[in-house]
Amino acid sequence: MKEMYEKSEKDSEESSSLLETLQENMTELQKDKDQWLEESFQHVVKLEEIALKVVSLSTQVHLDFLIEKMKEKGDTEKVKKLEEMKSKMDQNPRIKSALSYMYGKTAAIGKAAIGKTAAIGKAAIGKTAAIGKAAIGKATRDLLRGKTAE
Repeated sequence: MKEMYEKSEKDSEESSSLLETLQENMTELQKDKDQWLEESFQHVVKLEEIALKVVSLSTQVHLDFLIEKMKEKGDTEKVKKLEEMKSKMDQNPRIKSALSYMYGKTAAIGKAAIGKTAAIGKAAIGKTAAIGKAAIGKATRDLLRGKTAE
């Protein structure tokens, strides 16, 4: 009984130690994530100040990502700054046309894929119906001739 108690106590201590280690690792990784997020924000702000005059659809996507992550972190000032940058880009006619172009391409690809699927489905249904008619026709002829299916 004493051995079981000591073993249980030892296992409990090991579990606690492992849990503490995992918590420390998680805290360290969260700090790293926050630091990289902060660096990303600083780089975007710096680029916006000096060189982000070029219209870029990928920049729009990256801003969306950073806004989402800053919201998760709860940093409202940075979210506001990023949203201001995004709204400036949204007002740019080049970005608007690029977004509508990309949306049009995506919609066209989706319609083409749906059209092909529908055409394949119609062909398959047609073949099945033709095979079904032939099978029914043969069975009916056999019954009328007095033949039974065995």
